[in-house]
Amino acid sequence: MREAGRHVVWHEGANLPASFAVTVRTPGGAALPLDLPGSQTWTDSSVTRTAAAKFTAPVAGRYTIEVTGSFDPRTMAVTRDFTGSMLGVVAGAILAALLGVAAGITMAVAVVVKRNAGSGAGGPATPAVKDSEKALRELTAVVYALQAASFVTGITLIGGVVINYLKRDAVAGTWLESHFRWQVRTFWWTLAWAVIGFVTTIVLVGFAVWLAAAIWLVYRIVKGWLRLNDGQPVG
Repeated sequence: MREAGRHVVWHEGANLPASFAVTVRTPGGAALPLDLPGSQTWTDSSVTRTAAAKFTAPVAGRYTIEVTGSFDPRTMAVTRDFTGSMLGVVAGAILAALLGVAAGITMAVAVVVKRNAGSGAGGPATPAVKDSEKALRELTAVVYALQAASFVTGITLIGGVVINYLKRDAVAGTWLESHFRWQVRTFWWTLAWAVIGFVTTIVLVGFAVWLAAAIWLVYRIVKGWLRLNDGQPVG
């Protein structure tokens, strides 16, 4: 081993033989304790490898891997355990998403404050908004808030699209209809990319898909929220 740390012994193939046994010995000949490999797999160039054992190398040096059992010759490999790296990518994606939501909410609040300050500076009074349109506008804002909250709770994204479908007739023919359409498409595309990311996590691509989907969702929420605040359709 070039360096100390967690390592994985890989077996080329989808399943391990029933009599498969691994022993890892230190440079001094002592057997190391092994951890259960779990269901970790690694696919590279159309070859699937299955984790046979995990161990921690205390120091760098020449280690001996002994594989015993009644089976045909097998191709084996030893690599660093990349589970920690994957968790780091996931944590980074979550952090980026939360920061994006915080930035979007901050921008929206800043725009509201700026507009309110401008309207109170002696300018002409704006026409009163109809109660029904005001209520629908507030409901549209609630849906954006539920979409933003989904980064923390997840389930609120579903709650938002339920509101869209229940109240879509009420906004038909108004400028708010474009926001409902925008929100519904945001939900379904986010769901599609989440599923694609889950399916492709086995080859690590899925984590990049999830990160891209999170950034895209932040963009959709922020753009829609700002357009709503300005009283304009979105699309």
